[in-house]
Amino acid sequence: MSNTARIQARIDAKLKENVDKIFEEMGMTASQAIKMFYRQVEALKGLPFQPRRYNAETEKAIKEARKRKNMSTYNNLDELFSELDISVK
Repeated sequence: MSNTARIQARIDAKLKENVDKIFEEMGMTASQAIKMFYRQVEALKGLPFQPRRYNAETEKAIKEARKRKNMSTYNNLDELFSELDISVK
C-alpha cells in the first residue's frame, strides 16, 4: 500500500496553463510545487505568505510609494522627528 495521498482541486483552466508554464521554466512539475508548498506550510505552521486585500486608498499609496511619488526625504532623524513633532530626550 502506498504512503501517499491524492489531492484534487478545480481551478481556472487558463490559470493552470499559465502557472504550469512557470513551473516548467523553473524545472518543476505542479506536483513538486504543491509538495513544496505543503512542506513550507508544515515548517512555518501557516501559510508561507500573508494573504492581503487592500482598500483603494491603500493600493494607491502602495503604488505611489513604489514609484517614490509624494514622499518626503530627510537628511537625518532630527529633521524627521521635527517634521513629525516628536521630541527625543
